[in-house]
Formats: sequence, C-alpha cells, structure tokens
Amino acid sequence: MTSKPLVLPPATPSELLSYIISSHRYPTTLIIGCPKDEFLGAVVEDIVGQLTLEDDQRHASGSDTLPPSHPFLKAHLYQIAVSRHIRIIFAPTVTHLRSYLSVFSAKDSPVPLPPSHVDVSKSPLLLVYGLLALHRDASEWSAQGIGNSTAVLVDCATRNGFQPVIVEPRGSGGHGDLDHLGGEMIPILNGTSRKEDGSWLGRSVNIRQVLCRWFEFEDREWQIK
Repeated sequence: MTSKPLVLPPATPSELLSYIISSHRYPTTLIIGCPKDEFLGAVVEDIVGQLTLEDDQRHASGSDTLPPSHPFLKAHLYQIAVSRHIRIIFAPTVTHLRSYLSVFSAKDSPVPLPPSHVDVSKSPLLLVYGLLALHRDASEWSAQGIGNSTAVLVDCATRNGFQPVIVEPRGSGGHGDLDHLGGEMIPILNGTSRKEDGSWLGRSVNIRQVLCRWFEFEDREWQIK
C-alpha cells in the first residue's frame, strides 16, 4: 500500500542524506532538483560549515584536543551498504523533473537489489529535494506550475507503489521551517508579474494551500546519524 504523500521540513544536504539512509527501503529513489555539481558542492559546504562550527565550540570550551568529527567522515559499513542501493537522479529544471516522472518505473532501475532483500509493507520513498526551488524565479512559480508538478509526482508514486515526499533545501527562499515555507504567497497563474511593492498582480495563495491538495505537512527534528 502506498503511504500518504508528505512535505517534510527544510533540510540541509547532510540531513537529507542521513534521513534517506536511515529510512531506506529498496528501491527508494531520490530526485535532486539541481545539477549534480551544484548539489555535491552544497554537501561539501554543509559539512565544512558544521565542522567549522564544531571547531569554534571546542575552542570556546577549551577542548582543542578532540579531533573534528562528522558522521559522513566516519561512514559505518551499514551506511556504505545502504547507499549502494539508493537510486539518485538529478533534475536541473522543471521540464527534466516532469519528463523523468512521466516515464519513471521501479523496474527500470539500474541499482541492484540488496542481498537477502525481503519485501515489507512499508513503501519505498520517491523523494524530491528542491521541488519548489526548481520553480522559483521561473515562469512556473505559481499555484498552476507547482500544482502540475506535484500532480505528476503523486501519480508517478502511486503508479509505482512509492511514497511521495517533498523536502526543500534549508534556506532556499529564506525558509527555515515548515510554517515559514507554507506561508509564502505565490500567484495563481504562470507568468504573473509583481507590483512595485513586491506583491503579485492578481490573486495569490500560500504554498500550503497548493500542496495540501495532495500532501500532508509533517514536522520533525532532523538528526545526522
């Protein structure tokens, strides 16, 4: 049975990857809404930023003898094994995302089946990281454009028996939590212009209203394991 579609809180790249690994069920698929080089650069920046913060905290507490640490720098065998069975796709534009979802099939995955794989009732994830960010600053930054993409995502997930999930990069559009993300106003139709004061010409709605047609918003605390 397909699990309910979810919108989870904005996450950093390392928080996202940790969640995918800990929640993995073959054939979970992760779609990144940006070019590969851009995402890898964001992962490195995220880890370096966390190590720098940790280093500053050690200096402040007088614990300089402890080496810097990050879970991704000490990958456990379980993490390595699981990561080999996660399908990762990069979709740098809205067109790429919709085209991929329209032909997506779990049966076509080049990712191998894990050894001793046992089918369980929990649905694998079809998670899009940065779906809203793909639409931002483009002609389809609207209820119409986002609605079309989420409908394709839900249809694809349902057809293949996956759970559709949306996670936005933390800080994208200034969003740090679900309430802030869901409260952003967008125009109803594609191609709508802004007024001089920054508001939209014509009718507008908040993002939560658009996504709640298909998705439930679920708050959670991210942990890097």
